[in-house]
Amino acid sequence: VKSGGQVGISSRGLGSVVNESNGTSIVQEDFTLICFDIVADPSTPGAFMNPQKIRESKEMKV
Repeated sequence: VKSGGQVGISSRGLGSVVNESNGTSIVQEDFTLICFDIVADPSTPGAFMNPQKIRESKEMKV
């Protein structure tokens, strides 16, 4: 990452799909997301994380 590499993200899950006649697959209601994986080559185009600066502040209450 420090040398300019990209970090991709991919998801894993279980469930059923219905294949439509036009070639698309429709994920059904029984889908369960299992986890997200950090990968070098995600299967979804453009699924790369973009670095962001984190801005945090803490409010002190008296």
